[in-house]
Parts: sequence; C-alpha cells; structure tokens
Amino acid sequence: MAVRGDLQNPYSYVKSKYIDRVKDCDLSDGSILTQNKSNFVINRADIRNAYYDPKKKWGMGYYPHDGKVYIETFGKGKKELIILGNQSGHKIASLIQTK
Repeated sequence: MAVRGDLQNPYSYVKSKYIDRVKDCDLSDGSILTQNKSNFVINRADIRNAYYDPKKKWGMGYYPHDGKVYIETFGKGKKELIILGNQSGHKIASLIQTK
C-alpha cells in the first residue's frame, strides 16, 4: 500500500471512482447494497449495543485511526468498524447508541 493524500481525511482511503458510484445513492432505500458486496446496512431497531474501543487496530501501522467501534445486533453478531482519519470513535459510538 502506498500512502496517498491527507491521511487525516477518511475520504482519502477510498478511491474516487467508488465515491462517484455511490454519491447519488439514497442510503435509506437499501440500493447501496447493490453497488458493492462489502456494503452493508444495519437497521437501528436491530442494534443492541455500540461501544468504542480506543486500542489501535493491529496491522494499521502508520495510518491514523481512532481505534474501533463495535456494533452488536440482536441475533446477527457484532460488526467492527475501524475509525479512519481525524474522527472520534467515542462520538460515533454515542451517536449510534442514541435512538
């Protein structure tokens, strides 16, 4: 991997062609799922808990990140999100928990 762009900006980690592909998607209708098999949607009603882990993700090396946010769902397990760039994992977890 080559370091490119402003590593504090989370958009610098995504190729612009992928951003262009989804920029006009309506995130509320689920169409984002057809754009890439890695995309996912978690319904708010399915969220049991969200919490922040400030420990750095192993393997991220020099890439700036603010730990991880875990989202636990009812019956569907747990999703790990690595918080890239200049963002607050604590604030993100708090926003997810707010219903």
